[in-house]
Formats: sequence, C-alpha cells, structure tokens
Amino acid sequence: MKININACILAIGFAALAGCALEPRIVSDFNGLGTSEVARVIAKNFLNSQQKVEKDLMDLVNQPDILDSDEKPKKLTKLGFSCPALNQPSCIYTGQLNFRLLMPSGSVDPKNNVTKSYSIIVDYSKKPIAAKLVVETTKI
Repeated sequence: MKININACILAIGFAALAGCALEPRIVSDFNGLGTSEVARVIAKNFLNSQQKVEKDLMDLVNQPDILDSDEKPKKLTKLGFSCPALNQPSCIYTGQLNFRLLMPSGSVDPKNNVTKSYSIIVDYSKKPIAAKLVVETTKI
C-alpha cells in the first residue's frame, strides 16, 4: 500500500508541474531601468498600481539620512537619480521596462507586448521630499 501512495503522490506532482507549463507566463526585460535602488523599487512593483510605486519611492527618498543631510543631491544620485542643476533643488530619474505575455505555444499576442516608461522628479527643497511619478504605458 505504501508504494501505491508514493506513486500516487509522485504522479500528482508531475501532473501539477506539467499543468504549470501550459499556463501563459510573463517575460520581462528590466535592462532599461538600470541597476540603482530606484530601478529595484520599480522592478519590484512593475505590476502594482502607480500609488504603490509612489509610496515605495517616497519611503526610499525620505530616509532620515537623506532628509537630514546637507548633501541631498549626492545621496539622491547614489539612489539612481540625476541631479544636474545645483541651483535647482530637483533630481530626475528616467527608465523603461518591457514585458510580454508568452503563451504556451511560444507566441506573443501583440496586445500583451508592453513598454512602461517611468519619469520621476524629486524636489528636495521640501521636508518630506516630494516625488512626482509619471508612468506611460505603450502597447508595442
């Protein structure tokens, strides 16, 4: 009887694995985001709402060591922002990612081939630091 139970469990496991292979899956390309902390926040949340991304970005830029620093542009640059103008208290980040829904047959439905472009502007003259996120989604 013990052999039959093990064989049954093994058969169920193989059936479950085979069933997973028949489901569509998301294939994503994060190379256009870069490797910064900002990029990691976006990559982690790319299927979440814009509000969730904004919340996590606000948590990132409003860390006490940044808020209390006299070198905010330097600290924000380390996170992945570009702070080009010293006379303006703002930094920017831009990046994009691509993802598509891959069907079990290997085909991609053009409606499910998507590029998301992210633009973030942070204003470090305020406490807390303000961040504006714009996300553009394009089906390609």
